[in-house]
This record gives sequence, C-alpha cells and structure tokens, in this order.
Amino acid sequence: EDGSDVVALDDYAVASRLSFLLLGTTPDAGLLDTAARGELSTRAEVRATAQAMLADGRWRLGVEAFHEDWLQTVLLESAYRDPELYPEFDAALVASMREELRRFASRVVWLDGGSFDTLLHSRTTWTDPALDALYGTTADRMGDGWELRELPDDRTGVLGRAAFLASHTDAADASPVRRGAAILERLLCVDATPPADVDTTLPPGAGGSSMRERLAAHRADPACAGCHDRMDPLGFGLDHYGALGEWRDVIPGGEPVDATGSL
Repeated sequence: EDGSDVVALDDYAVASRLSFLLLGTTPDAGLLDTAARGELSTRAEVRATAQAMLADGRWRLGVEAFHEDWLQTVLLESAYRDPELYPEFDAALVASMREELRRFASRVVWLDGGSFDTLLHSRTTWTDPALDALYGTTADRMGDGWELRELPDDRTGVLGRAAFLASHTDAADASPVRRGAAILERLLCVDATPPADVDTTLPPGAGGSSMRERLAAHRADPACAGCHDRMDPLGFGLDHYGALGEWRDVIPGGEPVDATGSL
C-alpha cells in the first residue's frame, strides 16, 4: 500500500503491452529488437514506436476487439430468438450486427476524432441490406454492399446499435434488466452481479402485467431493490428497442412503450 512493491516495466514488458494493445498479438522481431536496444524507456520513445506500429493494418483488429469485449457483443454468438416472433434472426444477421459495430468503432476512433462523446452520440454508421431493414433505412440504399449513412435521430451511438441492444436482451422481448446491468458495468464501472443467495427470478406476469409492473413488484423485495433500483431505470430508457434492436412503439400485448428512464 505504500508503493514499495511498484516497479517500472522493462522494455520487453512495454513491447508486449504495446503489441497486444495495438495489434492483438505478441511482439514481432522488429519490436523485440527495439526493446533489446533499450528504446522503450521514455514516453517519447513509446509514443514514437506506437505511431510507427499504427502503420500496420492490424491496428483495426485491435480497436474492433476492444469494443466487442467492452460491449460484450460476443454474447450474440449464443443468442437465441423466438422464431415465431423473429423469423429474420439468423447467423447472417448476427454477423451483420457485429460487423457494423466494428466499422462504426473504427470510424469513430480513426476518422471522427476518437472522442467518447462521438462514440455515444454519432448517428453515422455502416449498414448492409439486412441492417437497413432493421433500422428502417432501406430507402437510402444505393447498392448491395456496405454503405455509409446517417441513422434516424432516435438511434445514436453504440447504445443505439443493434449489436449492443441484441446482446443484452431476452429471447422474446427487450430486457431492461440486462441492458441496465450492461450500462452499469460497461459504462459506469459499477458491479451489478447479484448476490449468490438472492432469487433473481421475476414474478410471473399476471393479468397481462407489463415488464415495468413485474419489475416494480420485484423491487418491492428489499433484497432485490438494491440492484434493480439502479439497473431498471437505465434499461427502461432503451425500451423503444425490441429484442433485435428494432424500433417499436408498442410492447408485446399492445400497450404503448414507456421509455421513461433515469440515472
């Protein structure tokens, strides 16, 4: 705690950190030679080496992998959707969702200033025909491949992208709990892991009660309120997006969406 166990990284450790961060792999021979010469000891040397490494096209893979890990879109690999409700959900659509996020993140980082504000608010993205159908932007399509376009005002930043929205939801409906937990953990660095001795099962819907009403009943239990009081209001703010990330104005059952949320 007094800092006596803190030591400076040697040049080989710095080389490894740079290589895994920027290129997602072990240092190559050239980078190891740089470390052997002791040329990774100052900030200026590390910066110069990093800038030179960015000439390697593999930097894009590192940026993409970081954002996929951060937003947990790998969850899409095992995602399931009710085929009667979402017949369009398949491996091809999942691949499109993930590729859009990769392209969007790379553009923000390398072409649009690299700011967190842009990452959360930009409506500029890449879509293919499947995503245009999901986003309602088919009228803007010019060809059959990936195209750059502006999304509607109600779909901004990474939280409005299908990859994030579909990664944190249920098989048949949007999940305010999963999405709220993702925002708490991924953006706000708050642990949302439920205690091991708490039953996380929601009360079954009765009399057509909505998810908002079911969660209100769940929060009435003090053991559940501690987490759900923080998660649920965040997740409800994204309730206009269904289980694929599609825009919706009504929830299952026909009631209007109430996307009132709070932080």
